[in-house]
Amino acid sequence: MTEIDAQAKAGEGRAGGSPAVTARLFAGLERLAREAGAEQRVAVSRAPTVRALCEELGLDAGTVGLVLVNGVHGDLATGLQVGDEVSLFPPVGGG
Repeated sequence: MTEIDAQAKAGEGRAGGSPAVTARLFAGLERLAREAGAEQRVAVSRAPTVRALCEELGLDAGTVGLVLVNGVHGDLATGLQVGDEVSLFPPVGGG
């Protein structure tokens, strides 16, 4: 169990329901995060916005190109609440 998981299970950021947000990292971001893994839980008190979540995960904001919060398009300034599911993708290029 990672330190982040332990803090979430201990109830940090608890505001009724689940005490954490779940981050899902795609397309290589899971290898860039501080803690390895495609799915990570972070206490809401440590990640009140998507930008703060990225910082907590050890991801530079420039490595994130697409943000979905509960399946809805968001951005780095999007606020997070207990139980949110955040999907992060790197910038996509092509033609």
